[in-house]
Amino acid sequence: MKITRNVFPISDIYSWLRDKSLRINKDYQRGSGLWPVSARSFFIDTILNEYPFPKVTIRQTIDLKTNRSIREVVDGQQLLLTIQYFIDGKLQLSSVSKNFGKMRFNDLEEDSKRSFLSYEVSVDTITVGTTDEVLEIFRRMNSYTLPLNPAEKRHATYQGRFKWFILELL
Repeated sequence: MKITRNVFPISDIYSWLRDKSLRINKDYQRGSGLWPVSARSFFIDTILNEYPFPKVTIRQTIDLKTNRSIREVVDGQQLLLTIQYFIDGKLQLSSVSKNFGKMRFNDLEEDSKRSFLSYEVSVDTITVGTTDEVLEIFRRMNSYTLPLNPAEKRHATYQGRFKWFILELL
C-alpha cells in the first residue's frame, strides 16, 4: 500500500467533484447531509477564518478506458460536500458565523471568495492499495471515535445568540 500526503486548493477539489473525477464511494461512506446547518456553517466559517480542519483521505486509481485518474473519498465526505454545497449556493451560513452569517458563497467579497477557493486542504492519497486495504483504513479511522454525550449533542445542534454569548464568557 502506498499513501502520499498532499495539499490541494479547494478550487481543485471542487472541480474534481463537479466533473466526477472525485466520487463518493457508497461502499464505505455514510449518507450525505448528516450534519445540521449549524455544523456546516461552523465548518465553512473555519475555512473563511483560515483555521485548520482534519485531513481528507482519498483513493486514486487510473481508469484504463479513459486514461484518467479517478479519485474516491475514503474519509471526509461531510467536509467536501459541505464545501461543494456552499460554493454551489445551496448553503446559507447561520449566525454561528459571526462575520459571514446569512451569507452564501456569492455574497462574499471577492477577496473572501479568492481566499476560500485557494484554501489548502490536507489530503492523504492512497495510490496503491487493494479494496480490502482501503476498507480497513476506513474501518480504523472510524472505529474508535467517541460518541457525543448529550451536552455535546445539544451544543452541536442548537444555535443562537445566547449560546454564543455564554461561550464567549467562558
